[in-house]
Amino acid sequence: MLLLLLLLLLLLLLLLLLLLLLLLLLLLLLLLLLLLLLLLLLLLLLLPLLLLLLLLLLLLLLLLLLLLLLLVLVLLLLVPPPPPPPRLLLLFLLLLPLLLLLLPLLLLLLLLLLPLLLLLLLLLLLLLLLLLLLLLLLLLLLLLLLLLLLLLLLLLLLLLLLLLLQLLLLLLLLLLLLHHHHHHHSQ
Repeated sequence: MLLLLLLLLLLLLLLLLLLLLLLLLLLLLLLLLLLLLLLLLLLLLLLPLLLLLLLLLLLLLLLLLLLLLLLVLVLLLLVPPPPPPPRLLLLFLLLLPLLLLLLPLLLLLLLLLLPLLLLLLLLLLLLLLLLLLLLLLLLLLLLLLLLLLLLLLLLLLLLLLLLLLQLLLLLLLLLLLLHHHHHHHSQ
């Protein structure tokens, strides 16, 4: 009987150790998941900001280009050109019809390019939204995982408590048996 009880005690102790190891592993997993969650949250916060900064930079560049063009035009209007040599004048007169032909074409090209640029911007915005949605989904999944892990932890803790109770009961039983044994021998 005593031997049996001792064996049971040993088994229970082993189980306790295993459960403790499991608990430690689960805690580590929880920590990792929390870190991942934090990283994802940071990404979610930073992505829109970064994109806004990029858009602002693009707008600034466009404004700078426009300003440069305006400056060039103003300078051309204000500063009178030097009298050109006759050969250059002839060349200019020859190229003038060509330039006049090219100007509407360039304007047309610009008008065609503008919607394309707008489309590209829209596509970029859509991609950004998709990214944000994916990140949100990942966050939700991680939260679910965290909840599951917490439930597992609670279950394991309950098991540990039960095992400890069993151990205590076994020890009490052993003590009683030993006491009884001792008492029997003394008689």
